[in-house]
Amino acid sequence: MKLSVVIPAHNEAEHLPGTVGSVAEALEGRDYEIVVVDDASRDPTAEAVEKLARENGRVRGVTNAGPRGYGMAVRSGLAAATGEAVAVMMADGSDSAADLVRYWQKIEEGYDCVFGSRFMRGGKVVDYPAHKLALNRAANWFIQGLFGLRYDDVTNAFKCYRREALEGIGPLVSQHFNLTVEMPLKAIVRGYRYAVIPITWTNRRHGISKLKIQEMGSRYLFIVLYVWLEKMLARGDYHRGRAGRQARPEAVRLQEEIRAAFDRDAADEEHFPSAIDPRIYHVQLILSFLGDLAGRRVLDVGCGKGRFARVLKERHPEAEVWGLDLSAEMLRYVPPGIRTRQGTMTDLPFEDGWFDAAYATESLEHAVEIEAAVAEMCRVVRPGGRIVIIDKNAEQAGRLKTPPWEKWFDRRELEGLLGRWCREVSSEYISYWEDVEPDGLFLAWKAVR
Repeated sequence: MKLSVVIPAHNEAEHLPGTVGSVAEALEGRDYEIVVVDDASRDPTAEAVEKLARENGRVRGVTNAGPRGYGMAVRSGLAAATGEAVAVMMADGSDSAADLVRYWQKIEEGYDCVFGSRFMRGGKVVDYPAHKLALNRAANWFIQGLFGLRYDDVTNAFKCYRREALEGIGPLVSQHFNLTVEMPLKAIVRGYRYAVIPITWTNRRHGISKLKIQEMGSRYLFIVLYVWLEKMLARGDYHRGRAGRQARPEAVRLQEEIRAAFDRDAADEEHFPSAIDPRIYHVQLILSFLGDLAGRRVLDVGCGKGRFARVLKERHPEAEVWGLDLSAEMLRYVPPGIRTRQGTMTDLPFEDGWFDAAYATESLEHAVEIEAAVAEMCRVVRPGGRIVIIDKNAEQAGRLKTPPWEKWFDRRELEGLLGRWCREVSSEYISYWEDVEPDGLFLAWKAVR
């Protein structure tokens, strides 16, 4: 995979040799290009870029032919970039080339976007002006609250995107530094998979920052509200959709192995029973949290033989209960009255917001690509709808004999994934039976879209 590093530059002749040199050194041995965009510089930036291009054939200079501004310069660089993935870095050396390599590694793992945080555990800022730090934190807290995000550094410019994600978040409209907010928020709202890693930021050594806070305040607010209105009113019209994501080949192979195993064992009633005692607390929790389902549409994700769906349908005969499972043989045992679909949890064959509620009981552990499965589960539930996930606690791993592909979960891990798409998320330890104290084996996550 080729990586393009776009570096917009306005009067950055002093910093460019160091910035470009550190990037080239970090990416040595990989397929990359560095696209430096001269944004109407009045110092020898153009000459510095020409010299760097002569010294390294992977460096290219581009001129921002549009109106001057950080956003326009980045957009010119994105148009010129030829890589399958594109990272945007500052010319002043504030971003770490070592973090760029970690971004690329995450993209190669299958993420559509990788965002950095200077403020999460492991992140670091060096010589950040106090007044700008205060404004940064206030702005990011506002964005987090408005969009219901856990990601706490949206305004940071240093990010990386797959080509498909960049195409999916267009058209870009920001001409200035507010592009740093437009790009990640559109990617999040439109359903692209992203990872967040801790990064280091170091204040520039020469010159002055090009960000004029007084000038940019209203522009930032405009673009934040612009994307928020899309989130609230567009009804998923710009969502990446199922066609926008390709499962990794190794994930496809493992899913096929899992499907074959469940098809083979479908007739085993001892290990895969068709019914469940409705007094079991897992059932009671789902019924309680989902509430009155009369006239509502609910999805059992990874339903197996439909034993939980059977109880829901008995308790709420007017509900439209659906079950989805990877195994066609398992679905043959689902009782009448429950609608079924065969498919994967990472590519649910339903429209956005089609269900009023969804739940997954000890099925997410077989999804292979967990983040994609959680994203899909959230996608098909309408705003205000409810989601329940019940699965095993990673702290108890090894307590039971399980297949090699089965994943157990950290409590905070799933809270974080659900928090990307849900406004309310909570978790709790639960027991199998209502009158027995939880022993730590099972966790339940509850969320509201």
